[in-house]
Amino acid sequence: MSGALVETGPPRTTVHERVRRSLRDDILSGVRKPGEHLRQSALAADLQVSVAPVREALRDLAAEGYVRFDPRRGATVRLVDLTELLEIRMLLEAVEPLVARLAAERVTPEELARMRSVQERLEQVRTPEEHAPLDAAFHDLLTAATRSPRLQALVESLNGSWHLAVAAALDAVPHRVEEAVAEHRPVLAALAAHDAEALASACLAHRRPTWDAVEAVVRRRAQDRALPGRS
Repeated sequence: MSGALVETGPPRTTVHERVRRSLRDDILSGVRKPGEHLRQSALAADLQVSVAPVREALRDLAAEGYVRFDPRRGATVRLVDLTELLEIRMLLEAVEPLVARLAAERVTPEELARMRSVQERLEQVRTPEEHAPLDAAFHDLLTAATRSPRLQALVESLNGSWHLAVAAALDAVPHRVEEAVAEHRPVLAALAAHDAEALASACLAHRRPTWDAVEAVVRRRAQDRALPGRS
């Protein structure tokens, strides 16, 4: 258990929200692997909370695409296959310009300050495991700036599944950490200038290299599993 919480919003949060963030960060950083069983009692003991907020957090994470509930096994970390990954990428590429347009129009100085704070922390990290939760927090804040609850719910669901695929491929894309941090800088500059076109361009330029790298890893693993004698 990493125990590291990525605080991106107001400082006062519920126990349930802190548990959700902690579990999500563990999944994003690869501490909890795809297919891993998430026992509520064990998680509660680990986090030193009651079972109730753990149960609520797991339900939220299931809605966001990070966790799957099975009648026999209970909650497990989801595994994203190639077919799902390609669909998620297609949808994210379609909605990214809309997210950029609305965020550029509606972002507040307070939201910009929180994003800059996350970026400052990103500038200090060196490993994919440290980078993943902070990068997810950065993009969550960008999506929240749209002030569109339905769009936010859609993007968070897509990002949840996408971040799972990234977490499963962290060891294969270490080169993307430094590159991705640098790519956030024009995103912040365009957002601060309320320039929707520049923001959309910067967001896609930032996202596509990671999309390409992770897609290549998932394709290769799918091909490996299809070989005779491989499961």
